[in-house]
Amino acid sequence: MDIYARRLFTIAAAYNFICSVPGFLSTTPFAGRLGLTPAVDPTDVHIALVLVVTFGWGYWRIAQDPVVNRPIIVLGIIGKILVALVGYLDWFAGHASGTVALVVSGDALFAALFYQYLRRTMPREEKVKGISP
Repeated sequence: MDIYARRLFTIAAAYNFICSVPGFLSTTPFAGRLGLTPAVDPTDVHIALVLVVTFGWGYWRIAQDPVVNRPIIVLGIIGKILVALVGYLDWFAGHASGTVALVVSGDALFAALFYQYLRRTMPREEKVKGISP
């Protein structure tokens, strides 16, 4: 299970890092490629990208020690679900392209995989008490 966790969270970290690079390099062209109207203030985009990188670092930490860093997984699930939700809502509203929906589908998939990992590795004490993630 540790090998699975290390691979899963390393891939999740890489996904976040890779998704953030184009935005840092060229905010306006990057937004255009995703079918987004460029932000009036690129600082807004940069702040969002910093959060993407921060979560990526969290996934990297989980990959290094999934047991010690287990609490971060719940935060990752919440973040991934919220990103997917916002991305899909913007896509349905016509504010974003299908590319955005495709990218946030990766976040939705990771949220499901993170949850599955938490359920499969739940400590015995939590199973006995009926506590679930």
